[in-house]
Amino acid sequence: MKNLNVRRIVSITSILLVTGAGTGLAQAVPAAATTASCTDASVTSDVFGAEVLTPSVGHLTGNFNCILGLGNDSVAVSLLQGNLNVCYGDHLVQDGQYGPATEAAVAAVQRAIPGMPVDGIFGPHTRGFMRWLEIDGTGRCGALGTPA
Repeated sequence: MKNLNVRRIVSITSILLVTGAGTGLAQAVPAAATTASCTDASVTSDVFGAEVLTPSVGHLTGNFNCILGLGNDSVAVSLLQGNLNVCYGDHLVQDGQYGPATEAAVAAVQRAIPGMPVDGIFGPHTRGFMRWLEIDGTGRCGALGTPA
């Protein structure tokens, strides 16, 4: 994997004005004891084989077993907000603060996925079903092949 400057990618995400049309769904992940907060981002691949950044525990750790919810404040939240803006057409302020607007945007994504519990909390299950902006500059958004 490339050693990417996550903060730069997050900034790029915030200025992109295009939306993608990712396809496909990830498989459901069994309920697990997820207690860590997402604090930064790591690179993984979507169903097209393209690299995407998603929230993780720590910088480029590959540990995606984390959650975000009301009160979180981090690079991971900023990345999530930018992704919701680009891939879902939201208009969130990309400030890194997980407030009511971010919670509502995550809940809207959850409502659109059959069988997904709607709680407005971002975790491994929601992550796996969301579309993510590919970091290759195409503006395409793709779903992950696995939720965690």
